[in-house]
Amino acid sequence: MGLSFNNSKRQKIIKDNSRKNYSFLSTGTPTYWPTDGNKIPDLLDFFVTNAISSTHTDIQSSYDLTSDHSPIIAPLSTTVVVRKPTARLQNSKNKLGYLQTNNPR
Repeated sequence: MGLSFNNSKRQKIIKDNSRKNYSFLSTGTPTYWPTDGNKIPDLLDFFVTNAISSTHTDIQSSYDLTSDHSPIIAPLSTTVVVRKPTARLQNSKNKLGYLQTNNPR
């Protein structure tokens, strides 16, 4: 599920999710940016939903604040949200195996 904390609250979230069929929505990227170099960025913000399809939401980070925290926003739509595909360095035409077999050195 991506929750880094390991305590009774985490266990309750996992248990409730299994029992009540909740969904978790997030950007999948850190929302906490510590100033202490010994700490690592962490995903603190997420939405817990029930009966809301992820195809009707577009979770976004809000970078408007100057702090160690980037809150997230979850606009809801009555129609399916069309998302731009994520830019990738690999696709079906340039897989590593294909490049190795078709481009001998």
